[in-house]
Amino acid sequence: MARVFAPKMPVAAGLTVLFLLGGCAKQTAAPAGPTPADKATNVNCDVSLGWAQTKGAGSYEVYFGTTPEPPLVGPTDRNRFDLPATLEPGKTYYWKVVAKNEQASTPGPVWSFTTTTRRYVAVAAGSWHNLALTGDGAIVSWGSRKCAPAGRGYVATAAGAWHSLALTADGRIVTWGDNARGQLDGLPAGNGYKAIAAGLIHSVAIKPDGSLVAWGHNGNGQCNVPAGTGYKAVAAGLAHSVALKEDGSIVAWGDNSFGQCKAPSGKFLAIAAGRWHNVAIKEDGSIITWGSNNMGQLKGAPDPADKGYIKIAAGGWHSLALKADGKAAAWGYNGYEQCNVPQGRPFAAIAAGDGHSVAVTAGGSIVAWGNSGFGQGKAPPELKGYADLFAADDYSIAIKADGTLVGWGAFLVVPAPGSLAEYEGPGFWGRMWNSTQRLFGYGWTAEQLDAEKDAGQMEFYRVPPPVAADAKKDRTLRLAGRVVAAGAQSAPPDGSDGKAYLTAAAGEKFVVAIGADGSLVAWGRQLPGESTVPAGRRYVAVAAGRSHALALAADGEVIAWGDNSAGQCNVPGQVKYVSIAAGERHSVALAADGSIVAWGDNAAGQCKALAGTGFVAVAAGAQFSLALKTDGSIVAWGSNAAGQCDVPGRKGYAAIAAGAKHAVALKGDGSLDAWGEDAQGQCSVPEGKDYVAVAAGARHSLALKADGSIAAWGDDKQAKLDVP
Repeated sequence: MARVFAPKMPVAAGLTVLFLLGGCAKQTAAPAGPTPADKATNVNCDVSLGWAQTKGAGSYEVYFGTTPEPPLVGPTDRNRFDLPATLEPGKTYYWKVVAKNEQASTPGPVWSFTTTTRRYVAVAAGSWHNLALTGDGAIVSWGSRKCAPAGRGYVATAAGAWHSLALTADGRIVTWGDNARGQLDGLPAGNGYKAIAAGLIHSVAIKPDGSLVAWGHNGNGQCNVPAGTGYKAVAAGLAHSVALKEDGSIVAWGDNSFGQCKAPSGKFLAIAAGRWHNVAIKEDGSIITWGSNNMGQLKGAPDPADKGYIKIAAGGWHSLALKADGKAAAWGYNGYEQCNVPQGRPFAAIAAGDGHSVAVTAGGSIVAWGNSGFGQGKAPPELKGYADLFAADDYSIAIKADGTLVGWGAFLVVPAPGSLAEYEGPGFWGRMWNSTQRLFGYGWTAEQLDAEKDAGQMEFYRVPPPVAADAKKDRTLRLAGRVVAAGAQSAPPDGSDGKAYLTAAAGEKFVVAIGADGSLVAWGRQLPGESTVPAGRRYVAVAAGRSHALALAADGEVIAWGDNSAGQCNVPGQVKYVSIAAGERHSVALAADGSIVAWGDNAAGQCKALAGTGFVAVAAGAQFSLALKTDGSIVAWGSNAAGQCDVPGRKGYAAIAAGAKHAVALKGDGSLDAWGEDAQGQCSVPEGKDYVAVAAGARHSLALKADGSIAAWGDDKQAKLDVP
C-alpha cells in the first residue's frame, strides 16, 4: 500500500498535494529451497512438497506433473502442498511454485525428483530396532540392530528385544540377532509355518498343522505352549505368549504377574502383546485391553462404542490401533511422544516398540516417531543400492534394490532383457587378453567365433543382444569402473534396460538368474552335456557349480543341468527341497524336514551322508560342504586340506558361504567370521557388526552391509574387489 502525506509548505487554497512513495508494484522473491531437493532420487511415493518461506509472498500457486512444463494443481497460502494422490514408483516428476501477493507474482525454477521403486507393506518393531517388509519380499532393518537377511521372498517379520524372525514364502523360519538367552536355539526346521511372533527373548510360531511351537528363554513358562491345533495368530510379550484360535477365542500362557494371561472370553479378530499387557480387537471391531496398567498402558484405549478397528500393535507401555480408513489411535505411556500419531496421512500398517512407534503409509513409505536413541524413531535410511551378492572364481555379481544386476571382475557380462530362446541372429560376447587390459566386444559371427577360438586368442560367450529399441543408443561398457569399450555395439552390462532379477548364482564362467516372474535366464559359457535351461515353471532359488547348475522350483523340486561327469546332476527324487548349493562337481540340498542330501563327486567325502535333521542352510565349496543348524552352529565335511572344515566351535551364526578352500560366516550380531585358506587374505574379514549377507569366490570374499553397500577382500586379480 502506498504511503500518503502532506508536506509542510505553503499551498494555494483549495489545492491538495499528495506524494506517493513506493508507487511501483511490490515484487516477491523467487521461491527456493525445495523439498524434496531438486533432482532427488528414491523419494517416497506419498511425498508432500515444501519450499522455503518466500519474502514478500502472501500466497502461492503450485504446478506439478510428469512433463518439464507441469500444469497448475492448486493454490496454497502455506509453503507446503499436499499432493492429492499417491505417486507412481520409479517415475520422474516436475514441479514449480509461483509466489504471489496483491500486486505481483514471481515464478520459481522448475524442479524435479524421482520416486523410489521400493514400497513397504508391513513393519515390525522391537525394543530398539525395526524391520520393514517391502512389496517384493525384501527386509530392511534399522535402529540398534541393522542386520537382516538378504534376498527376497519373505512374507512376514517379527522383532524382539535383540533378536528377529522372518517367514519365507514357503513357510520357513529364519532367525538372526542375539542368542545370549537361547533366542535362536530350537529354531523349528522345515517349511509350512503359518505365523511368527517375537517376545523380549523368546519366539512363538504356528506349525503347518495349526499347532504351536515356542523356543528361547522359558523362565516363566512362556514357551510351554498349549496342546491342540486350530491356531491362526500369535503374539509374544516380555515373558508371556498369546494365541488366537480359528474359532475366535484367545489363549495365553507364561508370566501372569499382572493378569496378562487371564484371557477374556468371547470372539476376537486380532491380538497384540506388550511387555505386561495385551490388546485385542473384538468381533464388532472395538478394542479391549488387559494386563498391567502401571504406566497407563490400559488408560485411554478407544471407547467400546468406537468400532471399526482392523489392526493393533502393543509396545512396551503403549498401544496403537488402526481403522479401515487409515486413521490410527494411540494410548498409554507417552514419555517419548510415541503416542503423538502424525496426522495428514492414512496408514496401512502399524507397529509399536518399547518407546517408539512405526507405521507404513498408504503410499508405501515409512513414518516413525518417539524414542530415537538408536535411530528407531526415524524412517529407515536410504540404501546405497545393493540387495544381494554372489561370487565366482574370478568375478562377482550383485543385485540392486531395483532388481537390476551388476557384475565386476574378469567376467562382466549381463544380458539385456530377453532370453537366449528369443535370440536368433548372430552375436557373441568375447573376451580378449593382452598384456595390459581385457577387452569386450559384441557382434562377432559364428565363423569369427570359430576362427578366433581356434587361434586361441579369445573366449566367447553367446548372450542376448541389446533390445531393438536401444540398438542405436551410445553404449559404454565398464570393467570395474574403467571404460574398456564404447559405442552402439556394446550391450548393456548391468541390465539397466529394465530386466529385474530376484536372485542369481555365479558359476565358473556362466551366470544363472531368476527373473521377477520366476523364470530362469542363463548366460556365459555354454555348459557341457545337457545344457538346456529349464523353462515353464516358477523358480525360487538357483545354484551354480564349476560347470553345472541347479534350480529349485516353487513346489520343492530341484532341476539340474550341465556337466554330469560325477553324477552332480542326478538329483535324488521323492524329496521336497527348500535350499540348494553347488560345489565344483557335487551338489548339496536341504530337505523340507531339515535333513541334508548330497550327490555327485565324493572323492573327498563331500557327499557323505549327514545324519539327523535340524539344519536350516547349506553351502558348497570346491570339495567340501557346509550346513547351518537351527542353534546357529556349523557343520563341515569333505576335504580339509586348507583347514576349511575346521569350523569354529560356537553357535549363533546366521548365514554361511563357501569358496574353493575357505568359508565365510555371518554371525547373529552382524559381524563376520572366516576360516580355511588365507593365502590371498580371503579370510581376513573386515570389522563391524552391520553385515547382512556373505558370499565367497574361489579366493575372494564379499559381504553385504545393512546400508546396501558391499565390502570385498582377498584375491584382487581381475579386479574382483573393485565393487562398482
